[in-house]
Amino acid sequence: MRVKMRILSAIYLITGLLFANPSNANDTLKVFACEPEWASITSRIGGDKVEIFTAKKAIYNSNSSPLLIEELKKSDLVICSGAVYEPDWLSSLIKNSTNIKIQSGKIGFLEVSSKIPPLEKPSYFTSNKTSTKLKTKKQIQLNPHNITIVAREVFLRLAQINLQDKKYYQKNYEEFSQEWALAMARWEKRAASLRGTPIIAQNESFTYLANWLGLVVVAEIEQEGTVKPSSKHIEELIKNNVAHPSSLIIREIQDDVAASTLLSEKTGITPIVLPITIGENGQIIDLFRLFDNIITILKQVTSERSKNLNR
Repeated sequence: MRVKMRILSAIYLITGLLFANPSNANDTLKVFACEPEWASITSRIGGDKVEIFTAKKAIYNSNSSPLLIEELKKSDLVICSGAVYEPDWLSSLIKNSTNIKIQSGKIGFLEVSSKIPPLEKPSYFTSNKTSTKLKTKKQIQLNPHNITIVAREVFLRLAQINLQDKKYYQKNYEEFSQEWALAMARWEKRAASLRGTPIIAQNESFTYLANWLGLVVVAEIEQEGTVKPSSKHIEELIKNNVAHPSSLIIREIQDDVAASTLLSEKTGITPIVLPITIGENGQIIDLFRLFDNIITILKQVTSERSKNLNR
């Protein structure tokens, strides 16, 4: 009888050890990343211990709800920008997934924007009578220091969810952090000459980038989220450029080109398109190449503009 009890106790002990942690050493954590930036960071830190679903396009298509719910149901960790960066209905999908691990407030839900220091809207030379923004477009990933913050948060979450692989995550995190710090120093050295460059931005997308590089945002073309600017506002921008000349007009690849093109034609300001995320062109396959690409474009355009002005 005693032998039988000992055998049962051993079985219970082994069973308890197997199920004490939701993820065993031989399993991979299922991660749902709203944006490719967060997927890229998680891939570097999680390595072959994570399986990542990137929902970049799907989260902006309400018809993708069934697919997203299925992915959320089996996820151990959800990483999204949060706040107003994703569609309002995404939070409902997370609730409807009935996955208790990834609900708001749980260790399996990481809202990146809550970890990033907020930036105040800069004061422009142009008037901005509308103070309420319908939809912010600040791209928090465009300051590499924010990537450092997110990487640490991802490491901590992975380690808490799967304690057995903490050393593995920590090794990857430390290697990434060292490589990232060296890259930031290189980018900041290359971009030192850009400080003080006056620009007109299409919208708020480049607020964090401008803050990091010391670019002076003179004005925004879109003053209310993605609402198309009025002809009166464009006229105001043209007039203000006489007193406060800008060097560049910067927009995203998906932004409406009509207003920036017209403004460029009327003022002679050089218009450029900057990438804001991984995968926007064949060259940008990770975060390192994203910032390499951004700095290269800015340096080339400002250098060419300087040469033209000195002719």
